[in-house]
Amino acid sequence: MIDETLSAHMAATLRLVSLARSARKESSLKIRQPLAELVVVPGSDAERNAVGLFADHFVEELNVKKVTLREDRDGLYTVAVSPNMKTLGPKFGRHLAAAKKVIEGLNGKDLEARLARGESVNLPVTGTDAIVAKEDLPISKSYGEHWAGAADGATVVLIDKRITPELKNEGIARDIVRNVQNLRKDAGLDIADRIKLGLSTDSDILKTAIQECSLFIRGETLTTEMVSGPVGGAAGEITVEIEPKQNVTITLAKVR
Repeated sequence: MIDETLSAHMAATLRLVSLARSARKESSLKIRQPLAELVVVPGSDAERNAVGLFADHFVEELNVKKVTLREDRDGLYTVAVSPNMKTLGPKFGRHLAAAKKVIEGLNGKDLEARLARGESVNLPVTGTDAIVAKEDLPISKSYGEHWAGAADGATVVLIDKRITPELKNEGIARDIVRNVQNLRKDAGLDIADRIKLGLSTDSDILKTAIQECSLFIRGETLTTEMVSGPVGGAAGEITVEIEPKQNVTITLAKVR
């Protein structure tokens, strides 16, 4: 009764999500900060199909606005090759300096493709016929100023790191929602209870985000009325730092 095709697609999905999480972690952006785009260069038909079948899952799991499938890697990243002197030394001996010079002149992407196929590389170094392998030639990728990326074999994923004002405001709103939900729980409210919510802040940044995302905040927290000061008869109160040195005081009361 096992659906082998579906199992392959799910395995591919988990692999892509894991790579994308690595890329997102490298970007140092909070998971609650929405990002504009995830780009996937699939390494297999299963990964290609997974992006088409489960795009909504990628959007939700990785907090991105859209997922784009791309078949070529041109212009996505640059590759740098750095010789591993510890492993190359015993192979090349007195020819190590010459080997290092040859390695630094190699085409990074061509070398990456050859090593990914499991090929060894014979360097044109006079006086030796030593062969180098993957462990001798550490490869690093650079995805440019605006992207964070991760790769495994032929698979590449990229996350757009650029934060528009709209995305920034939504990220702040999501952080506020998280803290409101925690306060609801600490106050002993039922999951279905409606509340009156007070958000007090001197931060113009937070005020703008609250105003722009008020419908989202109210919908996520079951708020029937939201005010810019403390609420009377509050069941809970907390002051939290949402952005560096940008605080908001949250109060809430159950609507009877």
